Formats: sequence, C-alpha cells, structure tokens
Amino acid sequence: MFGYKKKILTFFLAVILFVGILSPKVYASNTNYLYYKDKLRTVAAANLLKNKKLSTSYVVVLDNGIQFDYYSRNLHKYVADAKYLKKWDPNLKRWDPYFLNPWTSYSNSINHGTEVEWVVDEISDETRVNSSKPNVMSIQYKINDASGHGDVNSLVYAINDVVNYYVKQKHLNIAAINYSSGISWRKGTPISIINNDKKRIQAAINNAVKNGITVICSVGNDNKPIYSYPALSDNVIAVGATNSKNGRFLKKVNNEILGSCYGKQVDIVAPGQDVQVNDTREGSGTSYSAPMVAATVGILKSINPKLKPAQIENILKSTATDLGAKGKDNYFGYGLLNVEKAVKYALTHK
Repeated sequence: MFGYKKKILTFFLAVILFVGILSPKVYASNTNYLYYKDKLRTVAAANLLKNKKLSTSYVVVLDNGIQFDYYSRNLHKYVADAKYLKKWDPNLKRWDPYFLNPWTSYSNSINHGTEVEWVVDEISDETRVNSSKPNVMSIQYKINDASGHGDVNSLVYAINDVVNYYVKQKHLNIAAINYSSGISWRKGTPISIINNDKKRIQAAINNAVKNGITVICSVGNDNKPIYSYPALSDNVIAVGATNSKNGRFLKKVNNEILGSCYGKQVDIVAPGQDVQVNDTREGSGTSYSAPMVAATVGILKSINPKLKPAQIENILKSTATDLGAKGKDNYFGYGLLNVEKAVKYALTHK
C-alpha cells in the first residue's frame, strides 16, 4: 500500500532483547497445527461478521523483518507496508547490513517477524468478509536483528514513529502494535539506566495508547515469573500461551523445560504450543499467541474504529474463556481468548 520505508537510527544502547521462541520446524502432515482456530472460535466469529460493513484496521508487528516473497505475494491482500530502522554499527563503523531493508529469510535469520505476521494474517483472513477489501491488514516494522536482539532505543523510536507516521500523517486506523519479544538488561547495568529505560518504554506505550493503539506483548517462555519489558509495563495486554488441551504451554527442549511465563501481569492467553506459523512450519512460544490477540484487536477496530484501548482490553478480558483457577489467575490471566464472544460484544455494543 505504501511501499517499504526506512528510518535512520544512529544511536546504540547495550541492552539485550529476549525473544523467547523455539525454533520452528517443518510440520508433520498428520497433525493439525491450526487447532487454535477452533479454540479461538474464529469460524463462528466470521459467521457473525457476514454482510457487516467493516472498516479497515491495521496491526503493526515490531520484529526482525519480513520475508520478501511473503511481502510481495501478499501486498495489498494482507500486508499493507514494511518499514525498517537503518542502524549504525559503532564497532564496525559502518551501517549494519541487516538494517538496510525490511527483509529477512530463513537463510539469514530466525525469520521470526514473518512467522508472527503470518499468524496475524491467518486469523484476520479467517474473518475476512470482503475479498477485495480486507478488514485487517498487517505492517512489519523491522527493529530487531537476525537473532531477534534489539535495544530500548529501537523499541521506543518505533512505537513513537508508528504514532507519528501512520496515525498522524497517514491517518490510518492503527488497531494494535504487536511486540512478541521482551527486553531485559545485562548484569551490571547501572540501575539509573535501567529505570530511565523503563520510563522511556512506558512513555512510548502511553503515547500509543493515547492515540488509540492497543499494545500487545508476549510474556516469555522461560517457565518462570515474568521478568521482561514491556510485559511488566502498564497499559499493555500481556499474553501467555496454552497448548491444544487448554493447559499452560510447557515443552521439553534439549533437556530444558520451557513454558509460558507467569505472574499477576498475565492478562489473557491464546494457543502457542505446536501451532502453524507459516505455510510449512510449526512452532511454539508466546511469540505466536500474542499476534492472535493482536489480530482480534484489529477485528474489533474494524467493527468499531472508535473503540479505545481500555474498552478493547475490557472486551477481551470479559469475553475470555476462564481457565485454571476460577477467575483471574497468574497462569491464564482472565482466560483463553474467545474471538467469537469478543466480536459479538463489539457488534452489539456499537
């Protein structure tokens, strides 16, 4: 829709970015890795949307880029745009070659951004009511490197740039920013720097929310209390992951038990264990549950563009299917995302 754009970022801060994913693999043909559509009630939601007049909304994926083939095949169909930050490498004293375009692939990276965007597009396509005019489109914003690492400056800049460029200049109905990653700090980082970084992240999130954007993030896969940002920030929807039996995502990988992180910050959960993440691969992690929620936010904003982030958060929480201990708990939050009930609520409360 807009063609890919670039922004230049010449500063670099020594923090680490926790992606928290499991490497996807080619899926077995005899297994249903799209089970999450049944769990989320997407077909039922689509039936509710038939013959409804919907606006176009947009979900921005902040990640490590998009595969060029996926972008070119789906531009205007699912994908609206792709952007990137041009970064200066102070050690090599040159522009980082990975950040000279928005592209990525399995040959040079984990291709995480494409997989996350694929999940957004898959959920959105399920509820599409007009073949010529999509009601939810995705935008990739490349801010993480090939391994999924990034920095606070990139995250803060990108969130604010989404507001300034897409909302204020292009006047787009930006429904959600999805960040399937998490920031933590190297041991020994001065507390003053950490606190300042947290404040900057929070200020950027608040700016997005003030401008009508719901910020979605994953809680991490370390099977321990949530420790990364922005999952620990305010004004975000922190998403955990479940398995095909509605249990908490837990998986043994290389003699290590990985699982959806937990704590009072968990707002909602969606399937994230052994789920299809592109045409040929399946993966696991909260990275893939978060975009299911982001896509749903996009659907809600296509129904009613005037919905504010606080209203959307209330809809998602009040319509979620309770799991685990009765009521909100530290493992499942308010429960499993229910797209059908969320859509029904939005349609009947316009």
